[in-house]
This record gives sequence, C-alpha cells and structure tokens, in this order.
Amino acid sequence: MGIGEQIFHLIQSMEKQDKRYFKLYASRYQQTKQKNTILLFDIINQLKDYSEEEVEEKAKKKHIKHLSVVKHQLKKELLKSLSDLWYNYADTPADGDIINKLSIAYKLNFPALVYEWNEKGRERYPNGEEPAFQALLDVREMTYYLHNMGKYKAQLETLYQNHQTHIDLLQNELIYRKLRSDVYYWYLTNKHALENANFAELEQLIDTPYFEDESLAISYISKRLLYFSKSIYYRCKSISKKQLFYDKKMIQLGLDDKQLIRAYPYHFIVDTYNYIQSHIALGIMDKIEEELANFQEVGKELHPESAAHYRFRYYYTILTCTYFSKSNQTHKTIAFLQNPLFCSPQSPHPKNFHHVSTIYFCMIEAFFIAGNNEVTLDWIAHYKTHCLPHKNIDTELYIRFFEVACHYNLGNIQLCKNLLTRFDYFYKKHQLTSATLSLLFPLFKSIITHHSSPNVPKDEIEHFEKLLETIKNNDMIKTLYQWFVNTLHK
Repeated sequence: MGIGEQIFHLIQSMEKQDKRYFKLYASRYQQTKQKNTILLFDIINQLKDYSEEEVEEKAKKKHIKHLSVVKHQLKKELLKSLSDLWYNYADTPADGDIINKLSIAYKLNFPALVYEWNEKGRERYPNGEEPAFQALLDVREMTYYLHNMGKYKAQLETLYQNHQTHIDLLQNELIYRKLRSDVYYWYLTNKHALENANFAELEQLIDTPYFEDESLAISYISKRLLYFSKSIYYRCKSISKKQLFYDKKMIQLGLDDKQLIRAYPYHFIVDTYNYIQSHIALGIMDKIEEELANFQEVGKELHPESAAHYRFRYYYTILTCTYFSKSNQTHKTIAFLQNPLFCSPQSPHPKNFHHVSTIYFCMIEAFFIAGNNEVTLDWIAHYKTHCLPHKNIDTELYIRFFEVACHYNLGNIQLCKNLLTRFDYFYKKHQLTSATLSLLFPLFKSIITHHSSPNVPKDEIEHFEKLLETIKNNDMIKTLYQWFVNTLHK
C-alpha cells in the first residue's frame, strides 16, 4: 500500500473532531493557514475512492510542488495531531509521554519535575511490572543521580538494587516470551494437520523446568505467557479441559488484582475473549451467558472513551452474536443489536463507520459459523445498503467471499460464477496484493472443508490443504487463488 493510500485510509478512519483538530494543529506553527499539507489533506479527504492520478491532478491545480515530500509530511503531522489529541483526552499518560517529559526534566536539570514523572512512570504499572519500561526509567534516573553523586549517594545505591530487580524481571519475561513464541509457532505451522503431526518437537519445547514449575514465573507478564503456552499445548493435544483451565487462569490473574486489569486492559480483554470463544467452539454452552455477564461487568471499569473500551465492545459483540447464533436464539440477537450501549445514536459513546461496520460483520460471521446461509445473506444485503458506500476494502473483500460461500453452500453455482466475475473486477480495480489474499486462507479452507459441496472432489480438497501447509512465496498464493476460483466454477 503506497503512502497516498495509507493517508486516505487514515483520514477515512478519523472522526470529525479528529479532522478539525488536525487543521488547527497543522496551522498552529505556520504563518499562512493554507499550507501544502492542509491543501493535500482537503484533496484526499474529499475522495470517495483513492486514485493517485486524481490526487496528482488536483495537487497540480493547487500548485502543490514536491508532492512526495508533502505526502510524507502530511502523514507525519496527522499522526502527531492524533497523538496530541488523544493524550489530552486520555485518563493516564502513555509510555512515550512519560519518557518525553522525563527527557525535558533532565535536560532542564529540574529535580521536582524528574521526581513527578518518575513516580507517574512507576504508577503506570502495578507491582513493578513491565520491567523493560521500568529498567529504562531506572537508567534515566541513575544518569541524573550520578551527576549529583555526593548529594544523592544513598538514593543511587537503592536505585541500583531496584534496577537489578527490574533486570531480573525482564530476563524472566524474555524466557517465557521465547517459550510462548516457540509453542505458538509450532501450533500455527501444524494446526491444519494436528492429527498427523509429529509432536516430538513440541514435547521437547515443553520439557523444561520453566514449563513445569509455575513458581519460576515471577511476574504477571511471565505467568500470563506461561499459562498461554500451556493452553496452546493442551489445545494441540486435544485436552480441552486442561486448555480451558489455563485460559481461565490467565483471566483469574486480573480478577484477583483489579489493578492489573486497569494496567493491562488489552491482555484481559483478549484472554477473556479466547476463553469464551473456546467454550463456544467446543459446544460448552451452559455457562456462556454467565461468563458474558461477568465480561460486561469488567468492561464497565474501562474508561468509556478509551481504545481498550472500543476493543472490549468489539469482542463482546462478536462473542454475543456468535453465542446466540450457535444456540439458535435469533430473537436475542436482534434484541442485543437494539442495546443502547452498542447501537443507539442516543448512546453517550461516539459512533463511527467502523463500529457500525463491525456489528454487521459480526452478525454475518456469526450466522455463517452457525451454518445459517439464508440469514447470513440477509445481513450481507443490510451491510451493502448501509456500509459498502464507505469502501473499506479489506472488509468488503471478506463480505464478498462470505456471499460466494453462502450461495455455494446453497448450491447456487451459477450465481457463484456471476459473483466471482464481479469479484475479479473488484480485484483488478483495487489492485489487491497477494498479501491481502493470504488473509483469506482460513476462510477458503472453511468453505471447502466444512461447507463442501458434493461437486468438489475429495482429492482437490486434499490438494488445497497441502498447499496451505507448504505455502512459501507469492507465486504460490496466486496459484491458490486461481485454484479456488476454478474449483467454485466447477
């Protein structure tokens, strides 16, 4: 994706107040308001579809010279303005803000300011967590005290001890990061054929005291990485009871100490999502509503305007829609969509295209997973009416393949051909890359293996699975794509 298209998608993602703030930010340090970056912003903001030729033509009319340089400057200013805006509205300072303020305080030799932002840095994470960040704070602090050796000798000795503790935490965390990464990588490379996989390499990975002895994990991060590794291991071994046990232990770390949820909201949200989603996938539905209610209660502790709260709502929407569709409770799904917390224009939470699009996408995915093709097609029709004008390419790509998949499952092969012809036009129009297509592999496999038509020969399915497992380069991706189209055409 070129820088111009990146800027286009970035601007499309911004809300009105973001755009208004950018213009104020961009003109703040300029003698004239009509600077080139603002002119280029207005040009790209008015586009419905990104066209490099159209941008160049309009930029020429506005007498914008050195367009490539202006694009890079515009991208830089957009990100700076958003960072500044979100910092002012955030309930806690971000890591970068703390480091920046400390740098200013040290440069000005302002001890009171140094102390204030060091304390904010240490309060950013409870119980000495996030050792890499804490170690960085230590180095900054020690540098200052070394310049004032006589005055701060006692504090410096204490700081050295604290620094060693943070380094130990960091080393421990790195050990468990490697364990998690190795186990997860093994799983990703073998998950399509676990029944015939060679488990020797995996068994060797987990044959370590760090995997067996949980007391060796000395921080929240390390424990979470260990529990994740164990969860993946038992998933590979198809021992669902143990898998869910360690999924639950990850969540319990946050429930035992609510400070951890506030410090690491994304961790807790993702862990809870995986835990509930695993229950749904395994068909263990008896306590799902209770778990969803608990998840919603914890979500109320997140700041309503924070990015973490939007992530929570996104995952909560997916889980709820999937659960209702799996348990055939369509009436509850509709009632859920009318919940003011998620959909009402009167809700205090800001609404934008991405949130509305997410709800539609969740509904489509949920009913497709449940095997209800007719209802899936109804929601696709709703989506096209309300969301496709926004031209979010990645989402539209998925929606088009869901549409093909549903008609394929219903036996409407001729309609599949027509849709694929339109998709080919879409593919060429937006100049989709092989990297974009690779995101569709799980969906390809789901369509062919789990919703397969008698028209698809078994040997072709097996051939497709082998290609998925051995894919290595872009040419292979193109071959897979062509194979998929040809298979549906048959």
